[in-house]
Amino acid sequence: VENHRGEIKLERELGRGSKFTIILPLDFTKYIDKQNYGDQ
Repeated sequence: VENHRGEIKLERELGRGSKFTIILPLDFTKYIDKQNYGDQ
């Protein structure tokens, strides 16, 4: 979800309904996409 400050907020469910949130600058999200989602 891209918010008004130009940051990306990623939420993932862990185990039994627990969550963690990552907020990163937009430029860095492209790197994260390649690292985390490219292998799936």
